[in-house]
Amino acid sequence: MPTGWLAVRARGVVFLMLTLAIGEIVYSAAVNWKSVTGGTDGISGVPPVVPLPGTPALELDGLVYFYVLAVFLLLFAAVTRLGSTPFALALRGIRDNEPRMKAIGYPTRRYALTVYCGAAALAGAAGSLWVSVQRFVSPGDAGFEIAALALLAVVIGGTGSAWGACAAAALIWLTRDYLGNLEAVAGRGPLLLGLLFVIAVYTLPRGLAGVRLPHRPSRKRTA
Repeated sequence: MPTGWLAVRARGVVFLMLTLAIGEIVYSAAVNWKSVTGGTDGISGVPPVVPLPGTPALELDGLVYFYVLAVFLLLFAAVTRLGSTPFALALRGIRDNEPRMKAIGYPTRRYALTVYCGAAALAGAAGSLWVSVQRFVSPGDAGFEIAALALLAVVIGGTGSAWGACAAAALIWLTRDYLGNLEAVAGRGPLLLGLLFVIAVYTLPRGLAGVRLPHRPSRKRTA
């Protein structure tokens, strides 16, 4: 909440730089607060996840993956449902013409703060799912690299599209962790991500969400 109160006072590139700066401050604090975070060594041996109170812990990797999938689908459905509410329509109005929304009485800064806190909650949920799978957490997960990958997923997926960002995140993971580890390009994962970004910017100006498949014209039957 305190960081949100500061960040929502800015717009555009300034807002982006503020959020990156806040992330770096959190990373630096996590590295130096060794008694809590373990410093650069992180925290290992995290207990297995318990999906619901009173249920057994998920020890098998396959069950953990199904748990992650179930939580992801629930969160995705919630975000998709939110996109069709009056709240989302007000957010689109603020994005397109904030002075006009202020003039008709909308508390635009309060709306922006709500979205900022909601996005932080989603990021926290994603981080908890990551820890559930890895059973390890380190300050590096709050560093600039992860923030840059998230920003790259938004650019490639298309702003304003939940499924586009998810598809782009999967594409980034495939490029970095699978293609980047192939023998022919071993150690060149960042180079592949850079090429992916350049290709997406030039060929997909609206991201993956803006891709429209060609429709075949229907043939009318003649008597």
